[in-house]
Amino acid sequence: MKWQRALILTTILLLSVGTATAQEAPPSIPLFLAAVGAQSNSWSIVMLDPAVKGSQYLTDDTYDEIAPIASADGRYVIFLRGDFNVEDSFTYYILDRACLPDCQPQALPAEVNEMQDLRWSPVGHQLVAWGKDNAVWLIDIPSNTVKQIIGGKWNAKPAWSPDGAAIVVSSDVVPEGDMLSDDIQIFPAQPGQTDSDRINLTYSGLFVEEVDPHISPDGRYIAYRTRMLVPDTSDTFSGSPFGLLTLDSTCIAQVSTCLQTRVLRSNAGQEVQKFAWSPDGRFIAYLTGNESEGDSVGDLWVVSVETGLVTQLTKDNTSGNFTWSPDSSTIAYEHVVDGIFDVFLVFLDGRRETGVILNEFRGSATPYWAYQ
Repeated sequence: MKWQRALILTTILLLSVGTATAQEAPPSIPLFLAAVGAQSNSWSIVMLDPAVKGSQYLTDDTYDEIAPIASADGRYVIFLRGDFNVEDSFTYYILDRACLPDCQPQALPAEVNEMQDLRWSPVGHQLVAWGKDNAVWLIDIPSNTVKQIIGGKWNAKPAWSPDGAAIVVSSDVVPEGDMLSDDIQIFPAQPGQTDSDRINLTYSGLFVEEVDPHISPDGRYIAYRTRMLVPDTSDTFSGSPFGLLTLDSTCIAQVSTCLQTRVLRSNAGQEVQKFAWSPDGRFIAYLTGNESEGDSVGDLWVVSVETGLVTQLTKDNTSGNFTWSPDSSTIAYEHVVDGIFDVFLVFLDGRRETGVILNEFRGSATPYWAYQ
């Protein structure tokens, strides 16, 4: 059966990735961010080389350009271009660094502007996104095409497996009647998938939200956030609103065991807004704060997958978007005070560095490290 073939394929995928060892990061890897322009108050895309404290503006001051995300090899940079003074003006553009300085950013296909949660493949020049009809879409940069991978009622925050062969999502499609239940599901990363290709990993029941899944870079775990809309005293994890949990990926071979492999990674009672695996798969960094109240800032924490030790990296609820360095030693993060944005560096040993990021700019935000 098609479903069984997908199960076998995905199981082999995750098990084989899980045995791989982390490769050493290249010696000089760029960090991308948005920064106030050199000549005006508009925002531009900037590339930094922290190793030599060098910087390069990739775009000029003509527009407001924010939220860069780079392909795994650092060649392509996608960002939002618009005008902060005009409502709903931002659209997606892409810049090919291989042809600089002779080329200009190009607009992505118009339908991409209706999508969100764009994420680069870890192995190629494709992205997945959550878009029209709540479907998962594949954006192929070389061919400039957009194709639907899978449809359905809900397919939030799609993310890649480490080898680019599978996609995980939060979805309520299976079982069909559970409209108030979001489960973690996985399926092949190829256009034309159907509900029969889905493998449901959680089946948590009604009134449970399992959201924002990410497979670890070594393929061993699937991390996600969860909360119970109706408290259940019989469940160990009901007291952790949007707590950060992991599943052991080997449970895909027998999905009925997946919930038995759950481990709470954040501190009990903490509400996790967002999180990210370190590139070596040994740590998870997460941002706490009350997402239900619309907060976009909080405190940064990091948890060791090996020991379970949770360490607080920042305080005072002034941290925002963040990104890991390729060697897993450092996190670049937004520092937000009274609406003023800057980007700081924090090391896992607790050291902080502001000069590498801030000395040249009047404001910076949305950091993104390539090769992650």
